[in-house]
Order: sequence, then structure tokens, then C-alpha cells
Amino acid sequence: MQKPEKTQLKRKIHPKDRANCLSQFLFCWQLPIIIKYYKNDFTEENLYPNLAEHSSEDLGNELEEKWHKEEKSCKRPSLLRVLYGMFGRKYIAYGVLMLLLELATTFLPPLCLKQLLKYLDPQVKSITKQEACMFALAIVLLNLLRVLYTHHLYSELVSLGIKVRIACSSLVYRKYLKLKKETCQKFTLGQMVNLLSNDVERFIDVLVFFHNTWIGPVKILVGLYYLDVVLGKTVIVGFLILFLFIFLQAYTVRHIANQNLRVAPKTDHRIRLMSDIICGIQVIKMYTWEKPFSKLVDLSRK
Repeated sequence: MQKPEKTQLKRKIHPKDRANCLSQFLFCWQLPIIIKYYKNDFTEENLYPNLAEHSSEDLGNELEEKWHKEEKSCKRPSLLRVLYGMFGRKYIAYGVLMLLLELATTFLPPLCLKQLLKYLDPQVKSITKQEACMFALAIVLLNLLRVLYTHHLYSELVSLGIKVRIACSSLVYRKYLKLKKETCQKFTLGQMVNLLSNDVERFIDVLVFFHNTWIGPVKILVGLYYLDVVLGKTVIVGFLILFLFIFLQAYTVRHIANQNLRVAPKTDHRIRLMSDIICGIQVIKMYTWEKPFSKLVDLSRK
């Protein structure tokens, strides 16, 4: 009886919580987990609990409290407004930081490289050897900074998306438990499962990639100005081709979004069908109806 207690004590502390600043900065706290998995020595006892910041109880309580305030203060309550009140400021701060770092790591290395090439030009003597070394070091450090900030920022954005997903899932689950029997009959089990398993996952994708939708155009404008100064008017042809691909991509994304709207009700039907089959599996096995129901599942998946 003592071994499980020791194992339970080990699992109380997440390695990220006890990692120092350098370990968190370089993601060294993940190495023991990777090594154990590589050696095939990773078991259920090696699993760690969720981080305290991802607690469904705390996030659900906070979102539920803010939602009740939203219902009392507004005639048309908005979940988006409530989520912005919980996570909006932090998310905007990440976006501004990402913009500054993207501009710095995208446009400063070419400028440093240009100055470094001037040093190699025998006709240009304005760049000293020490300045050339500084420019070369700046190129290396800027590329290193790009690698580090990309992983850290995207890790934080994924963590923020997980918080939003957990909070919304907790709120939906609590709401479902409070519904009356007559109200529950209006919603199918497939809709509820699809809502909690698939739809809330979109929060992570949106929060991770939404900043790129406005940072990208800003980078294009800055890059257009930079290339116009360096290369002149010839850069316009290249950017016309780039904008053509942007419109083509926008059309493709819109088409995919329309297809996803068509897929959603079919997914609800498939999940409801699978739930009904699992509930009546004893009857299906007794009458050997496996093949007909298997064909129904294949048809719904197609």
C-alpha cells in the first residue's frame, strides 16, 4: 500500500512547476519525459497531473461567474465578450510582442547581411573588421531569437487556447446538467458529444493562428517599403504575383469553411448512430445484425 502512495506523491508536482527559469526557457524540463518514452520505460505512473492554471474547476467557476454578470448587465449576452474579459488583454499583449519580434527578426538580418557584404567588397572601406564581426554576430543572435520566441509564444498561445477550451467545456457541461428532461430531448447526444469533442478544439486553432491574419499584412507593407527602397520599382511585379496567391488562398479557405458547415450535421448523425449502436450492442449481437449496422456506419462515414 505504500508504493501507490509514493507514486501519487510523485505525480502531484508537474515538472514544469518545479523547473527553474533556464529550464523553462530552453524546455529542458521535457527531457526526462522524452528519455523515458524513448527507452520504452514510460508507464501510467509517470504521467503528471494537469497544470494548476488548467484546472477545469477554477476556469469553469470564473467563466460561469462572468457569464452570469453578462446576463444581468446585457440584453444580448455574448460569450465572445466574456472570453475577451477573461483572456483578451493577455492575448493582445502576445500579439503586440509577436509583431515586434516578427518585424525585428525578419527585416534586421537582411540589413546586417547587407552591411556584412559591404565589408567583403574591396572598393568599400567604410566598414571595419570589428563592425563586420558585430553584424555577423547580430545575424546569428537574431535567428536564434526567432527560434526561441516562436516556440515560446506558440506554446503560450496553445496554453491560452486550452484554457478557453476547458472553461467553455466546463460551462457547457454544467449547463447540460441543469437542463430539464423536456429540454434535453431537443438536443441529440451526437450534438453534445460533437460540441464538447470537436467544436471546442477550434478555440486552440483560432487563438494560435489569428494573430497571423493581421501581422501578415503589416509585414507585407513593411517589406514592400523596404524592397522599394532597396530594389526600386521592379519589386511591384513580384508583389502582384504574391497578392494573386493571397486572393486564391482566401477563396480556398472560404470553400473549405463552407464544406465544414456541410460536414457538421453529418458528423452529428454519425456520432448519434454510433451511440445508439453501443447502447443496443447486446441486441445486435443476439440477432447477429453486425453486418447491416456495419454498412450503416460505413455509409454515414462516407
